[in-house]
Amino acid sequence: MKKENAETKRKTLIKFIILMVLSMLGGFISAMAVSTIINVGEGHMDSIAKVIQIVSAAIPFIYVLLDAVVFGCSYMYYFKAKRMAAKWDGEDEDVIENIETKLGIATTMNSIFMVIHYFFFSLTAEIAFGEEFVLSLAVFAVAILLIGLIAVIVLTVRVVNLEKKLNPEKRGDALDTGFNKVWLESCDEAQQKVIFEAGYKAFKAGQYACMFMWLITLLGQLFLNTGIFPVICVFAIYGTLIISYSVASMKLEKKNNK
Repeated sequence: MKKENAETKRKTLIKFIILMVLSMLGGFISAMAVSTIINVGEGHMDSIAKVIQIVSAAIPFIYVLLDAVVFGCSYMYYFKAKRMAAKWDGEDEDVIENIETKLGIATTMNSIFMVIHYFFFSLTAEIAFGEEFVLSLAVFAVAILLIGLIAVIVLTVRVVNLEKKLNPEKRGDALDTGFNKVWLESCDEAQQKVIFEAGYKAFKAGQYACMFMWLITLLGQLFLNTGIFPVICVFAIYGTLIISYSVASMKLEKKNNK
C-alpha cells in the first residue's frame, strides 16, 4: 500500500514538473511569436490601418446581425418547447424530457446572447467614443443595448414561467433579486446535485480561463504597452472566483456538520 502511494506521488510530481516546463516553454514561444508579429506589423502599418477601418465600419452591422441570429435561436427553442408543453398529456416522460432539453438550449442561447451583446456594445462604443465622437453611432449602441437587455429579461421570465407550469413545485419570480436562492431551494436533490456539479466544473473552467487570460494580458503588457489595468481586471475576477468558492464551501461544510 505504501509503495503504491509512493508511486502515485512520484507520478503526480513528474506530471506537475512536465506541466510547469511545458507552461514555461509555451510562454516563451508565445512571447517570441508576439515579438515577431509586432516586428512584421511595423512594416505594414498602412495596410493594417485600412483593415481596421473596414472592420470598424462593419462592426455595427455585425452587432445587429449576431444579436438577431442568436436571440432568434433562443426564442425558436422556447416556442418549440411551449408548443410541445401545450400538447403534453402530463405522463409521457420522453416528451417532458424533450421539452426540458429545448428550454435548456433556449436558456443557454440566451446567456450566449448576453456575452455577444455586451462584447459588441463595447466594440461599438469604442468606435463611437473614439478619436471623433459619433453621436448617431453612440445613440444606436445604447438603443441596441437597452433593447437587448429587455429582450433577455422577457425571455428569462417566459422560460421560468413555463418551467413552473410544467413543475408546480418550482418557486421563484425571475424578476426578484432573490430568485436564484428560492429556485434552488425548490429543486429536488437530484436537480441540486446537477446544479452543484455544473457549478464546480464552471469554477474550474473559470480558473483555467483566468490563467490563460493572465498570460495574454501579460504579453500585452510587455509587448503592446497595454499597461497593468487588464492584468488587474483578470485577477479581480480570479480573486472573486477563489474567495466566493472558498467562503461558500466553508459555509456548506459548517451547515452539514451541524
